Amino acid sequence: MRTGCDGGKADAASARGGRTIRRSLSRTELWSGNREHLGTLLGRDELLRFLWRESPKYRRRYSTIADDPQWVHLTVIHLVSPRDVRRWLAKVR
Repeated sequence: MRTGCDGGKADAASARGGRTIRRSLSRTELWSGNREHLGTLLGRDELLRFLWRESPKYRRRYSTIADDPQWVHLTVIHLVSPRDVRRWLAKVR
């Protein structure tokens, strides 16, 4: 089964950007002493630019899975909001 939450570029940027800002300001250790910095959001090839640039490609790729005979054995569940994710998780738990 393949699941994913696709709320669009703005939602993805907001979620990842907000998480990075919180981790940067709180100096939260991620692993082995590594910490996120605000530069990871704003740099030329960094997180927000990647999300904005690459999300259309991944949206197209994942939308074709349901129609591809190679993946007919998979169940594709398209979730578009955090509420959809919570509802789906409540059903499968």
